[in-house]
Amino acid sequence: MDNQTQHEAMIMSLSSAASILLFAWQPFPGEYRIGILALMILGIYRLIQKKPGLNQPALTRLLQLLACSAIPAIASLGLSINKSSTLEGIGTILASGFVGIGMLTGLENAKTRLIQQRGIAIIFAALIVSACIYSAVSIGLHGSIEILTPYLSFLTSSRFGRLLTMLMPMALWRPIRERSIGGFGLLIGAGIATILSGQRNNIFSYLIGACLLLSQLPRKLAIRLFAAVVAVILCAYPFSTELKTRTQQIVSAIQISDAPVAQEESHQARMTETTLLNRFNLFSNDRGFIYDAAIKMVRSNPITGTGAFTFKDAYPKFADQKDKQRFSAPPGPHNIYLGMLAQTGIVGLTGLLLTIYLLVRWHLSCKSSEFKRKEANPYSASLIVMLFPLITQNDFYSSFFSATFLYMSCGLLTAYYLPSPENDHQNAD
Repeated sequence: MDNQTQHEAMIMSLSSAASILLFAWQPFPGEYRIGILALMILGIYRLIQKKPGLNQPALTRLLQLLACSAIPAIASLGLSINKSSTLEGIGTILASGFVGIGMLTGLENAKTRLIQQRGIAIIFAALIVSACIYSAVSIGLHGSIEILTPYLSFLTSSRFGRLLTMLMPMALWRPIRERSIGGFGLLIGAGIATILSGQRNNIFSYLIGACLLLSQLPRKLAIRLFAAVVAVILCAYPFSTELKTRTQQIVSAIQISDAPVAQEESHQARMTETTLLNRFNLFSNDRGFIYDAAIKMVRSNPITGTGAFTFKDAYPKFADQKDKQRFSAPPGPHNIYLGMLAQTGIVGLTGLLLTIYLLVRWHLSCKSSEFKRKEANPYSASLIVMLFPLITQNDFYSSFFSATFLYMSCGLLTAYYLPSPENDHQNAD
């Protein structure tokens, strides 16, 4: 092995290590930032050393994805209510190009891709085991899932559940396809750990991911395993205090909407007090306040929105006083599509839909080769979970979400350019 080959192998290994660190360091101080910084430095170094041209296919695809986000953000700058926040966000999008190059470095080789998938699967398993042990101790002490110590609060956070559901399709795709007992065990364990997070949205995301994973199996086996997954969730559900509280809110909302009206006066009072927004608040833990403010932002400037990365600044200007008391300054409306529409208007929503179109087209382009399709499937499955329209916890401009989205996209867009094992064999001959 010559020096050039050794250098390339070392760069790929560093890229893989930094990508794994992006997810492994989530529970610790610095979270995703350490992995992002390492990938950015690696991307800049590779750009200087290799000088890849814009015609390089993988890099070209990466630039197309970034353009779908950067152009709407730049267009929103003129009428942004906080130009400094929008400028900072535009800089972040441009800097993510270097991060993407760092990710591509370790994803353009089948062996390093497999190393990353196994590394992330190990992280995924460690998180599940930690969450299940934490849950068992908490239930043993309190009879339900409670926060035992602030140092382990990550295991009961919404972000923990989102991390699990985003990584689950990619981490378990190969084990489930190979019908690994360990893979099925981790799928069941992920359901219990998702209950621990106490978020109905995370349960929904988990079920979507489980359906995608089990779709690889024969229908009868897939149905049986999905029934087992649902049974586990139902068994663990009563031990989550937060989930039981939110279920009671839904029951209250149904009772209010179905309550009989004795007199016209009481009917008018109920119609005044129990509006569609109030009912939605009961179902969604007051998320309706945020959605209402986001819709007002869209109406104020439907073309370019209030400005990219400005939802936190715009919310106090568009929310009612009672809403501000419940949510002082949320970072986003907890829905990718509504958040993009509120902050970058129709231009931004068009860019997001174009992003999805490109990802779908690139995935379909892998169908010409079974090997490439298998390489693309895990990343595409995670992207489906992340971009599903009814998910109410994700915000596209969230740093953690955008970093995970970029990683899964790079995994998908490089799948088409991987040399197949048959080609490697022919070259060796």
